[in-house]
Amino acid sequence: MNKALLPLIFLFTFSTSFAQSPNQVKISTREAGMDLRTNTPISAKEYVFDLPVFGFYPTARNNSMTVQLRNKNPETNVWKGSGEVMVIDPETGQSKWQRKFKYGGNYLMQIDDVIFEQSRKKLQKLHSETGKPVWWRESTVFKAFPELNLALCYNLEPTESDVLHGINLQNGQSLWRRTFASEYGWENTNWLNDSTLMIVASGLHTLNPATGQGWDMNRVSHSKKTDMGKVGMLVLGGVALGAMGSMLVPSGTLSDIFLNISSNVLMEEQVLYYAAKNKISCQTLAGERLWDTDLNEKITSKSHIFRKGNTIYMINTGYAMKYGRPAALGKPYVAAFDAFNGKQLFHKEWFERKNYISDFLIQEDQMYLLYKDKVDIYRFSDEGLTQRFASRVDEDFKMRSFVSDQVFMKKDSAFVRLSYDQDHFHVFTEKNELIRFDNDFQTSEKVDITTLYKSYIENEAYLFLGNTDETIVLNRTDSKPVAKYNAPVNSANFGSKLYYYGENKISELDISAFVIQKE
Repeated sequence: MNKALLPLIFLFTFSTSFAQSPNQVKISTREAGMDLRTNTPISAKEYVFDLPVFGFYPTARNNSMTVQLRNKNPETNVWKGSGEVMVIDPETGQSKWQRKFKYGGNYLMQIDDVIFEQSRKKLQKLHSETGKPVWWRESTVFKAFPELNLALCYNLEPTESDVLHGINLQNGQSLWRRTFASEYGWENTNWLNDSTLMIVASGLHTLNPATGQGWDMNRVSHSKKTDMGKVGMLVLGGVALGAMGSMLVPSGTLSDIFLNISSNVLMEEQVLYYAAKNKISCQTLAGERLWDTDLNEKITSKSHIFRKGNTIYMINTGYAMKYGRPAALGKPYVAAFDAFNGKQLFHKEWFERKNYISDFLIQEDQMYLLYKDKVDIYRFSDEGLTQRFASRVDEDFKMRSFVSDQVFMKKDSAFVRLSYDQDHFHVFTEKNELIRFDNDFQTSEKVDITTLYKSYIENEAYLFLGNTDETIVLNRTDSKPVAKYNAPVNSANFGSKLYYYGENKISELDISAFVIQKE
């Protein structure tokens, strides 16, 4: 059985106000939806606190909930640096423990019953039932695996900054060490099998968390102007970095660094393909190199690779990530390579100044390249690209992305998946507006954004579609609504529970009737 990847989760953050007794959280219920199959009301459980809630995390077994409380300036509504953290029994509302907490340089991370507190260079594991420190060390934690009794950490001493440690969760001691660069963060992690984790971080790396063993394919995936040996380092933390842990970047020189100059990892049976700033490569899952082909470092940026037949296609976007946002770097181009030996079959680049491919779409043998102010449409083959046409659009649109499969539109009482529309293309702009184009991108109109819903929970039987005000549960078989909740699209799903906030409360909904539990 494949294990689900268990990243450290920064406590889910809301911004709202609450009321509370000293050691007992007030719990009430209210009507918060309707089961449309039986026309019976659905009730939500509400938790009420004294201080504004800054974040929370319910455990998978639903036997506790960690809650961060933080003071706010009542005049400006800006968060203050002081507050509390508490763990409650969600069934009774009884506080298991509660203590003062200083925000700013401190933050909490949790997965299952494992709670970490990071305070600059100091990492503490907290006892989930008492809140007392179990152990501490000068480290930052990237991943935790409670089922393995293991966490992956980096020590923060300069001489240890590129050494990954496997840490025993019971005592905080190192079980193994492995040289593994973290300077530019981890881009992604995925399980290859029950015992092997793949980490995308300045190349590809495999890791057996229990032993620390694996292979490395080191690549350059950043661009910088700064001498890293002459600047200080700082640790960045926050919800945006929650999926990859902390990231080390040069203090005061963030503007000089472009990150994520790499592609997706394309897996085909026992072989994988990957591109970075300097090479596109093919390698077996066992770590055997099959081929490498050099790329032009001066023009290569963030890219996407895919396979058709015996050809690997690479779309180079012409941007990388800077300040967590896309920024122009290099040049847009498309290249093709023989899947078996890496020989370059063709290369076509566009001389777009500070204009990059913000998104793309592949439909059979046609490729749509989306820029902020135009769309290029090509037919592609092993021999090269043939341009069908290019269409300029209103520059004020500043197009961002084609609509994804998760976006639905409500038409009368039906919900339609927009990506299935055969007569139109739908494109989001940087202002989060949705534009509907005809198939030739000659005519356009704005779509009423209030008619849109996003699918944010999916299983074999049901879809949860949400907007800013409500969630509709659709039966996959006939696409008919079966339930309605007063829960917005940014609600948090933990197991069979759905959590969202109102003005004075955290609300909890039981959605077990529509969630397929994994064995």
